[in-house]
Amino acid sequence: LAAEPGVVLPSLGLAGNALININDIPDTGLIVPGSRASWRWSIAGSQANIDSLSKVLQPELAEHQRLRSNRSGADSGNRVVANALDYLNLGAGVALIMAMLACLVAGRQFIGNEQQSVTILKALGFSSRCIVLAYGLLFTLWWLLATLLGCMLGYAFVSAGFHLLAPRIDVPAVSPLVPMLFAAIVALGVAATFVLPALHALARVAPQRLLRQSASAPVTFSVFLLLPMVALLLALLGGSVRAALAMLAGTIVLALFSWVATALLMFVLGKCLARPAAGAAARASWRMGSAAFLRQRRNSSTRVVALSTTLALVVVIVGLRENLLGAWQAQLPPDAPNYFAVNVPATQAQAFDGWLDRQGFASQGVLPVARGRLLEINGVDAQSRVSLHSGNARSLAREFVITQSALLPLDNIVVDGQWHGDTEQAEVSAEQGIVDRLGLKLGDKLLFSFAGQPLQVSISSVRSLRWESMQPNFYFMLAEPLLTALPHSYMGSFHVPEGNDELVAQLVERFPATTLIDLAAVIAQLERVVGRAAMAVEVLALLTVVAAVLVVATSLRASLQSRLQEQRLLRALGASARDLRRIAWFELGLSGAVAGVVGSATGSVLLMLLAKQWFGLSIYLEPMQLLGFVTVPALLVLLAGAVMLREAYRVSPVLAWRK
Repeated sequence: LAAEPGVVLPSLGLAGNALININDIPDTGLIVPGSRASWRWSIAGSQANIDSLSKVLQPELAEHQRLRSNRSGADSGNRVVANALDYLNLGAGVALIMAMLACLVAGRQFIGNEQQSVTILKALGFSSRCIVLAYGLLFTLWWLLATLLGCMLGYAFVSAGFHLLAPRIDVPAVSPLVPMLFAAIVALGVAATFVLPALHALARVAPQRLLRQSASAPVTFSVFLLLPMVALLLALLGGSVRAALAMLAGTIVLALFSWVATALLMFVLGKCLARPAAGAAARASWRMGSAAFLRQRRNSSTRVVALSTTLALVVVIVGLRENLLGAWQAQLPPDAPNYFAVNVPATQAQAFDGWLDRQGFASQGVLPVARGRLLEINGVDAQSRVSLHSGNARSLAREFVITQSALLPLDNIVVDGQWHGDTEQAEVSAEQGIVDRLGLKLGDKLLFSFAGQPLQVSISSVRSLRWESMQPNFYFMLAEPLLTALPHSYMGSFHVPEGNDELVAQLVERFPATTLIDLAAVIAQLERVVGRAAMAVEVLALLTVVAAVLVVATSLRASLQSRLQEQRLLRALGASARDLRRIAWFELGLSGAVAGVVGSATGSVLLMLLAKQWFGLSIYLEPMQLLGFVTVPALLVLLAGAVMLREAYRVSPVLAWRK
């Protein structure tokens, strides 16, 4: 089979699977006592029907039975899909938070601008209830228009995405009605979060505001309303309250870190501006632009935090996308194994090993392996023991691949106890991770079952190992010759230099019962899978950046009146339109540069921590990548400023004074 539905990376037989008529199975001789055979039931249908069937089947499953889906992460391909969905939910959540931040900025500005109109209406005799109804109708119309426009744009993006991905991924067309309805509900939740406080503020505007500016109603948005609504919308978006709270907490922490870093940079910049400097035009424009950046701290901080938070996530996504597999392959030695041989018959193991030596293929030799199930720990049923100590019973739901050796393999380090060596005792060495998950310790008695044959051993040592070394690694390693009397085969890994494909073909012909796994082909397939999943993630990351730019544009638009007032003063002091534009470019460029520095620095630290903690790799961004992450935000802010503030610098001095 060249490909199978629902299978991204084959879980059984990486060398390939075959499809045989079930009536021909007896003639093949494959199903005999001791054969590893299982049944699979593939189900396709609507998600609602599958969910209903899953609820019925789940309570009836036996211990060795599992329900798997493209979201369950049951195998390597499903884990890629599940991780891609997590990334998509993360990107969508951040985009939603950016949209709500833009609504917050726009809402404050709208209420401030409308207070004068509300004051006049109240002076003319209109009641607060009438004003609330009028503005409520206005907000409802805005919500309908925004929902209609958003659904149209979203459907256009989805259609374009399906068209672009069609040559690479077979994605069936889906009805847009459910996503549109969901988008309308989310938009209604976002609108309600800011409309209710806005209506409350407008209702409190006093008619005395015509006489006293201090009678303005305070524009407040309660955190106790904002955070629960954000969490609720994120839960609707991701389908999990726990994931929504984690996403919200992570975004808040990231935003707080960006805000602290921005405040520190503003403090340093303020100290620099306090020093006297020469009065050159460029230097004077730089100082005045920097002063404007510091003077509008709220708007400047909003722009920087929105951009830097989004940029940090983009840095992590792009960094993992571009460097993860490359960094993993770079840390491998040049002669790292690129082929695995499994199912080597015991009668051919010595001949197989000798053939590899004669061809000069780097190999550590073949090892005997057998599949065993852990039944008891110190005479107690393993399932109940694990559930009491760690709750990780899944480690016992499958058989372990176990080997024997008198020599400690490369990249294995004994961290506790003593390696068994040539002992004649029934001892085993356990891997550190499985020891922690199963609650094991030195001296524990383990009872294994190998195809119905029991074997009891005691733990003599605990090992740490490098799973990414491309060498055969094992959870349990028995002392010799315990495995010899059990049904077993052999496996090994070796390095084939480039240009030796004919020798590999000869190896397959000479040992037809042995399965060869080409790791280069597996890695190439993995790169294709990750690339396909990353395409959607990167598109959503781009939309998240667009949402952050929307926040920037909104904050710039909100500062338009104050900029016109500053323009009047500077024009009165003799500043030209060119000077005003230069000051604005310095201010906006500084905002973007600060956002780029904070975002790229934060994202780089997150990238290094995630790569080290999750994958055990060292990933660093290239200098040109860092330069791009610093430059692009500055250009985006300048572009947003050119669009949103063009009115302020096209107004003549006379009109500016009239306004």
